[in-house]
Amino acid sequence: MTTHEKEAMQGVHSHTPSDEEFPNLYELTNANGMSIALMDIGATWVSCLVPVNATKRDVILGCSSAEDYAKQTAYFGATVGRYANRISKAQFSLDGETYSLSSNQAGNTIHGGEAGFDKRRWHAESLSHNSVTFSLVSPDGDQGFPGTLKLSVTYTLNDDNAVTIRYQGGCDKASPVNLTNHAYFNLSGTDEDCLSHRLRLNADHYVDVDENLIPTGTLIAVDGDDMDFRVSKVIGRDLMQSPTQRIAEGYDHAYLLNAETADAREVAASLISPDRKLMMEVFTTKPGLQVYTGNFLAGEPSRSGQYKKHSGVALETGYLPDSPNQPSFPNSVLAKNAPYNHETTYKFTIMG
Repeated sequence: MTTHEKEAMQGVHSHTPSDEEFPNLYELTNANGMSIALMDIGATWVSCLVPVNATKRDVILGCSSAEDYAKQTAYFGATVGRYANRISKAQFSLDGETYSLSSNQAGNTIHGGEAGFDKRRWHAESLSHNSVTFSLVSPDGDQGFPGTLKLSVTYTLNDDNAVTIRYQGGCDKASPVNLTNHAYFNLSGTDEDCLSHRLRLNADHYVDVDENLIPTGTLIAVDGDDMDFRVSKVIGRDLMQSPTQRIAEGYDHAYLLNAETADAREVAASLISPDRKLMMEVFTTKPGLQVYTGNFLAGEPSRSGQYKKHSGVALETGYLPDSPNQPSFPNSVLAKNAPYNHETTYKFTIMG
């Protein structure tokens, strides 16, 4: 645990927390002086301190106390599941049976339901200086999903300043499974918004959505419009231009990654700080990536007060939203007793 994070969490003692709500915290370090902090509640990525020249930048958003983490609704750094993103009408059909899910957003399910994995205490195991594994058992019927799902999430920090998150598990019934990490990034390490960052996506198509941000089932070619990030551009350059952005009050859209990214060797996305001193590259085995520019972050608790709209950008790797109801999308159903095995890496490079 870094001094910064120890101090940040000390405020929790003022309300004498119970054992159930007080998190256990873990720090991983590398040879370059980079460190990340994690907590077992939500298997959450709490901080990410990257040395840039003579300073260390905390490049992800977070809260100052366990009490604030319990109150916030933005899923800061949490492991999200059993199904990240949205499922239409809080239901899906599989093998002739219809499953009704926990409904927690406008009659739909988002990020696993009202009591998703982000709110659970995960069991921490296999701890070393640069890696920690969290495990969780989700019982049959949890939030309406079928089957008992056994999971592990491993965070590893290597000496290339790369954070790899590996998701592994299996289920005793067929079930949609889609885990992601919901970190919000601000590579400036300051209170300025994310809109001056440069973003590039290795994606030719994005998911069309209706007025509730539920997929229509259509994939739209970016074709040089305001949704096109195939060439690196400032996030705010084309903000709110199209009707689909105005519905979401910014970017909150899933992109289908191009096929060459599927083995996590080709860059799926890259993000560059406004001062051009720090770059983050994203590699993943997952087929999609949700870009969310923090359109509703205003008022969420921060480390020093409250966040503002667009304080950070989330780059959530995973299956496409509503895939259980969209047969043309990549199949998100994990077969009975089949292995769930995915990973996402966030690599940080000092540019100057």
